[in-house]
Amino acid sequence: MSSAQFSQERHIEAVIRRRIKFVVEKGAMARLFKKNSHRQLQGVLRQEMDVDALKARQSADDFDAWHRRIVLQQCWANFTDRPIEEVRWGHFAKLINIILYELAANNEIVTDDEARRLRGLLHLPIDQKVLDLVRALQPGTRLPKKLLGMTEADYVAIQRAIRDEARRQ
Repeated sequence: MSSAQFSQERHIEAVIRRRIKFVVEKGAMARLFKKNSHRQLQGVLRQEMDVDALKARQSADDFDAWHRRIVLQQCWANFTDRPIEEVRWGHFAKLINIILYELAANNEIVTDDEARRLRGLLHLPIDQKVLDLVRALQPGTRLPKKLLGMTEADYVAIQRAIRDEARRQ
């Protein structure tokens, strides 16, 4: 066996692929995507989840713009039976956020200092509990009732409310 098989780069690549596979195939997430597309979805996610680009994010605005570019990719339409705009900001943004957290929290991929810095930039994966929490913290905020049909404006408002509340803590 050559030493290239055990290089640090190959190890990190394997860790990234394993994290993506775990998230995509996890029961709650797996049912959101088109049947028999999970393997292809994992490949596309790996292409989009550039760890060096993640580590390079230096501010919330920088992260937000980078994240938006990923979520707006048209490739996600291949993995849903619904119109992409019904699921882009609810289901796909949630998937991307969970994977980014898995990568940013994994000390095989990032250093402790990088993980601490990135933690403040990441978006919270939105689910019904998060929607209920934001409603309780900011009564009167207009929020969608569910993830299906969430718009970019809804998504941005929710993430802003979460960051605002985190700053107050």
